[in-house]
Amino acid sequence: MPLSPNYDPKKYEQDIYTLWMSHKLGSPEMQEKVQTQGSVVDTIPKTYTILMPPPNLTGELHAGHAFQHYLMDTLIRIHRQKGYKALWYPGVDHAGIQMEGVLGKLLKEQGKSRQDLSDEEFLEFAWQKANEWRNRQQEQATVLGDSPDYDRQLFTLDDRATKMVYFAFKKYWQDGLIYKSPYLINWSIGLQTALSDVAGEIEYETRIDPLITFEYRLETLEAPNLDQVTKEKLTTCLNKILVSTVRPETIFGDVAVAIHPTILKQKLLSYFDDQTTQNIILKIKNKEIVAYYSIKPLEVTRVVLIIAEEVDPNFGTGALKITPGSDISDYHIFQKYIGGPFPNAIGRNGLLTEVCGRFAGMSVLEARVEVLRTLLESGYVPLKQSS
Repeated sequence: MPLSPNYDPKKYEQDIYTLWMSHKLGSPEMQEKVQTQGSVVDTIPKTYTILMPPPNLTGELHAGHAFQHYLMDTLIRIHRQKGYKALWYPGVDHAGIQMEGVLGKLLKEQGKSRQDLSDEEFLEFAWQKANEWRNRQQEQATVLGDSPDYDRQLFTLDDRATKMVYFAFKKYWQDGLIYKSPYLINWSIGLQTALSDVAGEIEYETRIDPLITFEYRLETLEAPNLDQVTKEKLTTCLNKILVSTVRPETIFGDVAVAIHPTILKQKLLSYFDDQTTQNIILKIKNKEIVAYYSIKPLEVTRVVLIIAEEVDPNFGTGALKITPGSDISDYHIFQKYIGGPFPNAIGRNGLLTEVCGRFAGMSVLEARVEVLRTLLESGYVPLKQSS
């Protein structure tokens, strides 16, 4: 019988692969059974395990996966031939926010949105697509000739996986290794979920926004250890603090004004000698002197003067509004110098919250215009900027 000049893998490889899977080639237990069949083994076989990096559920396997799987499968096969109990542990990752984004696009193609479905309907749709994608990826792995132990295949939303995660978190909590506390995160208004802040996984848009300089005016000065004359001079000195920002709509979330020591010293030396200046700065650092500032037209009165080396003295006025609910640098300064709960000026829906008074419910851009207009009309934005 003449042989075909070309090898046609479709004629043979599927049958071979089916035979492998029917005999559970990837199962370490089956490998041990075959190795010990008809003989007595005194030693426990060595083990060799590779955890398959779970591909994202939402897409098909690509050339990168093929190369990766080729290397892993080769290592597994080599160790099987050496008599190891070799396990290539397969799994698929639910891909979190990426999966939700893809599902949203699929619904959009059908003229629907996530809001058009009940939670149960959306969950049913998500599982339907998840199973389709998982089956497709396993079909692709079959073509590659992968030999993992599919009886152990794990999806990151399977009950086994979620129970292990719950168990681990409970154990960490009981051991005091994790805690629950407010923290600033990247929040997607559109997807209504947290986003990664890992470099390379989040894109930033660079744009030029106007830098607005406005006044915080002294409301109350608490300085019980100062004599009356010094306190009056200090009240005059700290009567106004000029602060610069590109986000005036977040003023309602301010908890403090941080001033670089160099800037504060320059300000104080206009009223006091060097020794008195150093003494006042020390008292402010030790919170023996506390200054509360307000912007009456915005009904904001809760800002405390603090000293922070983290403030850039060359940016703006050298004074920085601390808004821990809107900026990660502000959050860290707040935690270092104050701590505790803090107000959020912008809600999860992207609108200003109830702490913003009459501005509540406005979008960020709407509030930015209205807040700036209020500051201008009430004289809180000086025409000539000074520190």
